[in-house]
Amino acid sequence: MRLADLREAMARRPSGAVAGGVPFQIERSELNIQLPFSRPFWPIANNIALLYSGLLNHLREFGVTPQGIRPDAADGSLGAFNVNFWLLQFGVLARIRLESIELNAPTFNVDVDRLERAFLGLDRALREAERDLAYANYAVTVGMHGHIGGLEAKDFLARFASNVPQGLGTPVGSGTVFYFESQSPATLVVLTADLSAVVAGGVYVKLHTVFDGSMSPENLRRSAEKSLEQGIAALGLEVSAGQ
Repeated sequence: MRLADLREAMARRPSGAVAGGVPFQIERSELNIQLPFSRPFWPIANNIALLYSGLLNHLREFGVTPQGIRPDAADGSLGAFNVNFWLLQFGVLARIRLESIELNAPTFNVDVDRLERAFLGLDRALREAERDLAYANYAVTVGMHGHIGGLEAKDFLARFASNVPQGLGTPVGSGTVFYFESQSPATLVVLTADLSAVVAGGVYVKLHTVFDGSMSPENLRRSAEKSLEQGIAALGLEVSAGQ
């Protein structure tokens, strides 16, 4: 994710969130969105030309071309077969299967406004191929690697994992995962705080939120940003403004 976009989202922090938290300097982030269909998306098997037509009509401005769309037989099964393509100058990989869609940005450094428009364009393309399209849910995962201002990673994480097992050696760090039932449109929130395997001496924060499938696709960005804001604030963090 572009750090400027994340700072902007945090500036819209909801009421009740922690203000003046510990600075969190994000150095790398990743995004994954998974949308399982309520019913199998049969056009991928019986009318794939209609799917291709919709993808080209609605996503060409985001970099999707006939040369960029790839059908992949994978292990040869119907469930593994997928249609995949890159969006936004190879920033986001989209993969359509019989049972789900997945959008993955391994280094989340794309313009969020354009990503939102591309996502809605993809939704329109799918609905042109399948009139009764519906999602069972929306699962959004944002991972962030960075440094905690004024604190070593292990000292920050010790706030959440104070009862360290003994007799195994000298503790060098800890990590924890919290699970929450949430309020609509979210149904589940999973918050992870751990040592980063990417940024030396850094912290890894991951927020996984599942939203109810009855939510409109147009509301996904706003709901995901709100969940992200709340997750960061719940750890007592504040995205550093000096990045």
